[in-house]
Amino acid sequence: YGALEYYSIEMPVTPGTLLRGGVLFIAVYMVLSHHKWVGSQLLIWLVLLTISIVPSLVIGTIYGQSLLFEIQGLSKALYLPFVTAMLVVLIRRYDIKQEEVLCYIEYAAYMLGISLFLSQAFGIQKDTYGDYAYGRKGIFHAQNDITLAFGLGLLAAGYRLVLVRFSWIRLMLLGMSVLACLQIGTRASLAVVAAMALVTVVCVLWGKVPAKSHGTLENLRRWALGFILLAMASGMLLQGLGKQQEFYFQQKKLESIAEGTLPRQPLITAGESHISKRSEWFNIAGEGRDAFQRGVAQHFLTDKKRRLVEVDWMDFYGAYGIGFTILIHAFVLWPFLVSAWCFIVRRNAVYGLIASVSLLYLGYATFVGHALTSPIPSTLMAGYLAIFYNVYTRKQSLAKFRSTQATVSSV
Repeated sequence: YGALEYYSIEMPVTPGTLLRGGVLFIAVYMVLSHHKWVGSQLLIWLVLLTISIVPSLVIGTIYGQSLLFEIQGLSKALYLPFVTAMLVVLIRRYDIKQEEVLCYIEYAAYMLGISLFLSQAFGIQKDTYGDYAYGRKGIFHAQNDITLAFGLGLLAAGYRLVLVRFSWIRLMLLGMSVLACLQIGTRASLAVVAAMALVTVVCVLWGKVPAKSHGTLENLRRWALGFILLAMASGMLLQGLGKQQEFYFQQKKLESIAEGTLPRQPLITAGESHISKRSEWFNIAGEGRDAFQRGVAQHFLTDKKRRLVEVDWMDFYGAYGIGFTILIHAFVLWPFLVSAWCFIVRRNAVYGLIASVSLLYLGYATFVGHALTSPIPSTLMAGYLAIFYNVYTRKQSLAKFRSTQATVSSV
């Protein structure tokens, strides 16, 4: 999609829409045909999310001006939970280990890094902001989405490099990907690199890796690798911060964070203005994606006919109502809370990783926007959630089975 935009080639349907639609179609098919592999808990989530979004689709068809736009929005909203369920089916059906899933999430970070460097080498790249600021986003279209994808991939890369299996080649690929991420020039790129280094160190100091050696030498090796990674990331982070501070535009952006100013405040104000003037019924059921975005655009200085608030909870609340908004956030919040508890109490390192990426994903959705609807980050996040729901629901099912067996034996 970035290449088509770079060369000003227009298509009636974007490649992202086709690919996301195809993946979602396969996911729905697999959930329906292999629902026993999904598990009852995850199926309940899918049913509740689907039912809660139907009223907004009906209302959006009536009050909106584009049915296709409504269907596209529906596919974006339901993409994360259904792809998570599809991956759970694949994991259980083919007995895929969690390390394999994390391995492919790690590869995503390397592929993004290589793609950015190649686009720069061939001169096919776009400025993130303009010549008045530091940053290049290569051939990619949306810098915020690609930064989040980098963050989700880098967290898996740092975790696997230090706690699972060290490799000099993967260390070089990780360093290249960190540099590529920082060259995007966004404030979020600084945050995700810092998160990668800090999460890895915390997992090393507190977490334990199942089925791995826990001897003194092994622990010392992990601690040394963890702090080497922290030092490397810190050096690159300071370099990236220095580059951004050379430009007044980015200096102001960094100062706004220090002052506690919300990046999307003007858009939030526009969203609040529209919501305050619409029917109360729409707050419950939603008014559809098209009608809501058109309403926001009327309260915001823009030449576009539609405008996102770019704060996920407000965009969901405006388009799909309070019920779906709570459910879709809870779908990620529940794994965060359970994983954080398991990491603190049981000291299982992978739960620390899942809790960290869930927090990053939710934080990004709240302060940067469209994380819950962007296909690349949502696909990577679905991999993490699939690991959680596979392990957690399997334990729940096993406990239920044992309880049933005990009851039968007593009878």
